[in-house]
This record gives sequence, structure tokens and C-alpha cells, in this order.
Amino acid sequence: MYVYPAVFVVILLLRELVEFDGRVHGVFARVCAALVLVLLTLLTALRIDTGTDYPTYELIWSYTSPWAEESLQDMLMQFLEPLFVMTNSLLKTFSEAPLLFFGSYAVLTLGLLHVAIRRFPINPVHAYLVYTGIFLLPYAFNGMRQAVAMSIFLLALRPLLANRTASVLGYSIVAAGFHLTGLLIPVAYAVHRLSRRRDFDLRYVLLVGTVVFGAIGLSGLGSRLFFSIFEYKLETYSELFSERTSLPNVLWRLLLASMLLVSARATPASHALRQLLLIYLVGFFIYLALADFNMLATRFNMFFRVLEVILIPWTLAGLPRWPRLSMHALYCGLLVAALLIVAMDPDYAYHSILAHVNS
Repeated sequence: MYVYPAVFVVILLLRELVEFDGRVHGVFARVCAALVLVLLTLLTALRIDTGTDYPTYELIWSYTSPWAEESLQDMLMQFLEPLFVMTNSLLKTFSEAPLLFFGSYAVLTLGLLHVAIRRFPINPVHAYLVYTGIFLLPYAFNGMRQAVAMSIFLLALRPLLANRTASVLGYSIVAAGFHLTGLLIPVAYAVHRLSRRRDFDLRYVLLVGTVVFGAIGLSGLGSRLFFSIFEYKLETYSELFSERTSLPNVLWRLLLASMLLVSARATPASHALRQLLLIYLVGFFIYLALADFNMLATRFNMFFRVLEVILIPWTLAGLPRWPRLSMHALYCGLLVAALLIVAMDPDYAYHSILAHVNS
């Protein structure tokens, strides 16, 4: 467990050094971001038996056939997403070692994340700090397919904000090839296109949306609508993932959304920032509407919540010094809490393949 707080502290210190330097796109910031990228990639790639879904992915890898031994039709007919299956088959052509499988997805997920982060006017190390606190363990370590799709979503944000429809659809197809949540990228694009000429007060959007979609979630209308469209998912979620969303989970997300809006009000006006905040709020509303199936709601919501990697550093950067320091301290407290809650699960006790080899 202690390895995760130690990594978090290292990234936090590098973040403060970049802030002191004051040039988020300078050479020092790029070097620090590259060091964090290498650190997180090694941590993710060299793990063994770490993460709730690790045995499942290990089993998937063991049943994967090399590219030359399986037809394209067979790969497309499998239960899992096609690009994920084809990537696995291609990797298996070179080696059967699990290190190649887990290492390749660590490089893919965090490499795409790195490129996406560098496209925005933010401290890149701060973005990695947010990712480490909230997304590293439950996604890069666990929900590996969705982690890839989430990184592609962040990569699609620039084309999305520039109204490049073909590019957005292309990113969505590729993301959905690894996890079906990639189909949410056009939803984000639709929100952007429908609202880009309107000046919403995001505080009222949050207030009204919380009430309306909270009521929809309490009534069960949202989940009934979802399962009427995707009937094949009903049995899985009814039998295995029927837990309802708890009030603390809702309040946690409401607190983060409120903090982002408070910080954004003091940030110099940016249409792109406001659009990303609106898309983020839509993700929260989807969570509320599907609240009677927590796992389903979380899968949708976390896809949009990855925007926090961009939004938290961006909104904080525009605050005056003392409010910025206060909000940064509060965010750090929440990030540490989120990290430790997951890290205390025995499934996430860190085991390295290096220690395994040495033993």
C-alpha cells in the first residue's frame, strides 16, 4: 500500500517545482512530465497480481491466439471489443509473456494520456497528479480497456472543441474498439455542438440538473430506459451489479463539480474551458439518472470524470495566489483520500514482477 502514497508524494513535489518554475510548456516542465510518465508506466507495467481484474486479464491473455493462428472473422466474433482482441493477438505473435501484454497497455494508456495532456495550457505534472489520485488504480491497473478509451477521449478533446466531426467520429470508433464507453465521445460532441452558441450559467445548470436527474434516478426511469435499449445488459447488471448508488458517492461527485465551478468563475474567460465543464456536468447527470445501478452509473460517469485531469489544473491556474493554494490543498486532500480508499483494498497490494523474478 505504501508504494502508492510514495509515488503520489514524488509527483506532488515535481508539480510544485514546475509551479515554481512558472513555465508549464517549458523544458523543465516537459522533463518532469516525462519522468512522471516513465515512473507511472513502469509502476503499471511491472505489476503482477495487482488489481481486482488482473486475474481476468491474465486469463484473457492466456486464451489469446497469435495473429497467424486466428482468422479476422473469428476475432471479430468474440465477446470482447474487436480492437482489443486484435491488439492482443498481434502482441501474442511476438511473445506469450504476460509482461508484454500488461506492459503494452501501460505504454498505450499512459502514452496517449501524455500526448493529450500536452495539448492544453496546464501544468502537465499536475494533470498526472490528478490521474494518479483518482484513475491510476481503478482503471490503468484494473479496468484496462476503459482506461485506453478514456485516454483516447482526452486525445479527442481538441478536435471536438474545433468542431472536426470526422476526427471526433474516428476517435470514437477507435476508443469503442477497446471499450464500448468510447461511444460516449459523440455524446460529448453533441453537447458541445448544441451549446456552443449559448452562454449558460453553469451554477444553475448544476443545480437544476442535480434536482431533475436525481429525481429520474430515484424513480428508476433512467435505468429502465437504458435496459429497454440494451436488453442484453439487464441480466448481467441485475444479477451481478445490482447495488444502488450511495449518498456519499453522489455527494463526493457533487463536491468536485461545485469546486470546479467555483474555481472556474475566477479563471479568465475561456469558451473551451466552459464547454469542457458543461460536458463534465452531463457526465454527472448521467450518473444521477442511472443511480439505482451503481456499477453502470459509475462506468458512464468515470468516462466523463477523466476530464478532471484537464479541468482541475486549468481552473486552479486562473485563481489568485491564496485562493489557489487553498483550493490546491483541498484537492490534494481529496486525491489522497480517493487513492487510499482504493489502495487499502487487498486486491491492490502492490506486487512487482521484479520481486517475483528475484525470488
